[in-house]
Amino acid sequence: PSPPSDQLNAGQQTLASLRRERAEKRDTELRRIRDIREVDASLADDPGVAAIPEKVAARMGARMLPLVGLPLAGSVGSFVAFWYFATYQDTEFQPAIVATTSVAFLVVGLLGITYSIFSTSWDEDREGSFFGIDEAKRNLDNVKQGLGRSRDNLVAREKMAALSDREIDTAIADLNRREAAQAKKEESE
Repeated sequence: PSPPSDQLNAGQQTLASLRRERAEKRDTELRRIRDIREVDASLADDPGVAAIPEKVAARMGARMLPLVGLPLAGSVGSFVAFWYFATYQDTEFQPAIVATTSVAFLVVGLLGITYSIFSTSWDEDREGSFFGIDEAKRNLDNVKQGLGRSRDNLVAREKMAALSDREIDTAIADLNRREAAQAKKEESE
């Protein structure tokens, strides 16, 4: 049993604080590992859970038709128009102009694919707005958060690789026990 904090000297208080911070950091890492294992287990049980729902995919496809189809048609049409004018009207165009025009339409089509995906509501039960500006902002934020989680998960998986399953299971069981005891203590207060 340690003496109350008002009886500790400055060095002992600092050491106790460092130990608390270290334990909190370890518990945070264990929670992340526990969450990763739960997600891995749910994906192993049903791999389709990570798939894009059919309704969402259909909405994305419907947005792609005009946002990709029109620029693609513009690219082909501009190329045909340049060919027609060069062949039947004896008009000469610099190859760079032809290439730039065709590529510009293709770039717009590529941006159309991207916007089609981001502007669609990713919530299966929510249709979303016509232009999808709010959905695009929300989905872009989701992607940014997902990339951050992926980076954090990679670090956690590297730590998991250094430990045996038994060590991880024991540490998570201890964490669960401590969290249950803390919840019970908070309930009684």
